[in-house]
Amino acid sequence: MENIDPVYFLTPVVVIAFSFGLAAYWRRRRRFTAFVLVFSLVAYFGAIFAKYVVQGITYAPFETGVNSNPAALGAYFGLQTMVFEVG
Repeated sequence: MENIDPVYFLTPVVVIAFSFGLAAYWRRRRRFTAFVLVFSLVAYFGAIFAKYVVQGITYAPFETGVNSNPAALGAYFGLQTMVFEVG
């Protein structure tokens, strides 16, 4: 355990705590209903599924076309995340 950098260990813990804290705050203020939570989860998993389908069709040809260039693959994955999850 002494080899683990505390920043890398605590960052996900802080993000999870912050996320649950916001959800609890919105729930307490009655602006966060179960419908909103279910709708958000369906939208999120729908975006992940759409990315999975697109990658299943386009990943192999793209990787071959760019000769496994890490910068091009990073842009490929980043663009998909931007379009499906953020957009």
